[in-house]
Amino acid sequence: VQFDLYHIYTTDEHTLKTIGALSDSGIDRPQSKRVLYTAALLHDIGKGKGSDHAERGAVLSEKITARLGLDAEESETIVWLIRNHLLMSQTAFRRDIFDPKTIEDFVAEVQSPERLRLLHALTVADIKAVGPSVWNSFKEKLLKDLRSFAMEKMQGEESRPRRLSEDQEKLAALAPNKEYAFSVKTDEDREVTEFIVLAPDHDGLFAEITGAMALIGVSVVEAQIATLDNGMALDTFVIQDVTILNERTPLNSEKKIKRLQDKIIEASKTNIEQELNQKRSKAPLNQTMWNAPRVFVDNTASNTSTLIEINGTDAVGFLHAVTRAMTLLNLKIVSAHIYTYGSRVVDVFYVTNKSDQKVTDDGEIEKIKTTLLDTINGTASFCH
Repeated sequence: VQFDLYHIYTTDEHTLKTIGALSDSGIDRPQSKRVLYTAALLHDIGKGKGSDHAERGAVLSEKITARLGLDAEESETIVWLIRNHLLMSQTAFRRDIFDPKTIEDFVAEVQSPERLRLLHALTVADIKAVGPSVWNSFKEKLLKDLRSFAMEKMQGEESRPRRLSEDQEKLAALAPNKEYAFSVKTDEDREVTEFIVLAPDHDGLFAEITGAMALIGVSVVEAQIATLDNGMALDTFVIQDVTILNERTPLNSEKKIKRLQDKIIEASKTNIEQELNQKRSKAPLNQTMWNAPRVFVDNTASNTSTLIEINGTDAVGFLHAVTRAMTLLNLKIVSAHIYTYGSRVVDVFYVTNKSDQKVTDDGEIEKIKTTLLDTINGTASFCH
């Protein structure tokens, strides 16, 4: 049993569902079918004894593949897949795949097109087997783009335009108007709503949007931000409506959608922080699983930006609080990658200073960590 609010199956049931998912039509077939199915069978065998189950599983799989009589090349690939079975999802969901350094580092680890095909197939099946509402077109597109970019890199092709979905393309076409515009599409099967915002980019915009969502009673499940060449921001959110009983449903009330759109437009002109504090003071404690707050700062993941990873417990206004803190720290958010796993939040931001440079001063980095940890602990006071 995995004691969290994200994995709904025991590890053995998840493993069988992963193997079953390999037959889904959405997975491209690599050549090494025996390698793929063996890796799927063994990918979580290291779970149950603390952290880093991938490394423990890789060590165990070396002995198992030898006993199964697999040849050296098959065994090596299976062990590599198990050791790295989280690599593609973590890269796609927690890194900016449009940053050339991200693709460079990913390709350096994967090395071959066949390994890339195997890893992509295993990753898709693994995510589909976590729970019925976890896999979605948002994740599918990110993984396919990462695979395409990595394959291009392996084949010697460089540089790429940012690829937009059909709904994003429609909004981007309105960018010359320099006005706010929205796209809303509900996925009833997953019980989520895709909410895309086109807006004139400015400092604190992301914090304003997420603050408006918190005020209206909307929870952000996933988010990606992009800045178009003409200075307009195109921010995509996967959201849910939070009821009084803290149930999560799609945002399909036209009245509430209109309120959210109006609040986002008004956010830059109103004291949204004061409104949020009032909302928090009246909200009941959120009974949820505790996740230790952590802040990591990495200057090696990108050639042009500093990466900040934030882990914590989901709470009212969490995303707004940390992005507002970044704005007050004079950090410019270049891209953001937001994911909520049950009660656990994993937010990754690529940031620069006001001079569009990395943050390299040790004192500034320490200040960022301290400020963000204080902010996370502040939001945690609304959990129990």
